[in-house]
Amino acid sequence: MYKKDVIISQGSRTLLENIIAAACYTIALFCIYQIVIALEHVVGYAYIGTTSVMLGLRFSISKNYRFNFKANRFRDMSAIGLIEWGDWIKYDELNYVAVFLNAKDFYEVNLWYDENRRFNLSNYAELDDALMGAKEITQLLALDLYDAGTDAYNGRWEEVQVK
Repeated sequence: MYKKDVIISQGSRTLLENIIAAACYTIALFCIYQIVIALEHVVGYAYIGTTSVMLGLRFSISKNYRFNFKANRFRDMSAIGLIEWGDWIKYDELNYVAVFLNAKDFYEVNLWYDENRRFNLSNYAELDDALMGAKEITQLLALDLYDAGTDAYNGRWEEVQVK
């Protein structure tokens, strides 16, 4: 019997992030207008327009993960509004979810699959937030949780109740 498909979503962007993204895209459109119609200060407007588009993308892209258990694959999706894209990754077996502190001093929540392959699901500044997020993911996927964030040299397996 197969489990239901699971979607882990970052959720929608906040109102402030949407306003910032809209302002960036508006600036980019103004720059395109100045380049094409007015033909004034082309290099400056091209730089400002490109920077505005990149900032707009930063504030409008959201991340989602879709797990298809029938086909043994998961998808790392990025979305802007209703437009989604991403690649399917095949796996033989999902092993566990792990939390650890990386070299840049933030906590990573990784999904380990096929014994030695991993996939980064999210990053957190605080250990408690990372453990809470990892516990929610392990409950959804019915996996074990390995905590290497508390003590990197003496990691431990956490007990997680499956919903």
